[in-house]
Amino acid sequence: MVLSAAASLPQFPLEARCGAPSVSVGDRELHILQGRLQVALPLVTTTTYVSPYAGIEGRTLLSGNTVDAVLLGQNLSFDPGGDSEIGSVFIGLNAAARLASAVDVYGNVESAWHTDSASRVGGNVGLRLHF
Repeated sequence: MVLSAAASLPQFPLEARCGAPSVSVGDRELHILQGRLQVALPLVTTTTYVSPYAGIEGRTLLSGNTVDAVLLGQNLSFDPGGDSEIGSVFIGLNAAARLASAVDVYGNVESAWHTDSASRVGGNVGLRLHF
């Protein structure tokens, strides 16, 4: 089981079009607690590694559910909306194969379905050099 917590300070500068005064959003601090439970079934040979996996994931927004901005010199604050607690189920596949004595190729693909009706698919591929 992997538990992780993350916090970030994204900045969202917004510019108005057609010479109109700009909207200024300074920053937004988010505090998110995220947990993940994953089960894998690794299959290993002398030159390949394949591991399908599945699990559940949950995250909750601890703070940061308002955005402070300035529009035409006026301060405003608003809630961007969205769910503050989201659960998901996911499936994925990790794989690697030895190409040469010092070179491996690897890849990963994962798909998840969230309780807020969103979904995601992601992956990566690369070469691993041993020296």
